[in-house]
Amino acid sequence: MISMKVMFVIMFLLVLLVGCSNPQIVGDDRDEHGCIGTAGYTWCEAKQKCLQTWEEDCPASIPQK
Repeated sequence: MISMKVMFVIMFLLVLLVGCSNPQIVGDDRDEHGCIGTAGYTWCEAKQKCLQTWEEDCPASIPQK
């Protein structure tokens, strides 16, 4: 039978390994432009910024001057 010391060491190592994992932070999903997709932001090429399409329109193309 496994001694109590060995069981304690095994349990300690398991807890240590579980505690060392790096879970992904909620909202930490920025794309290549820095837009946070989970917050509804997408990149608007015409305006050169991240925006929420229900808050602000993104024109299909840049107007000619």
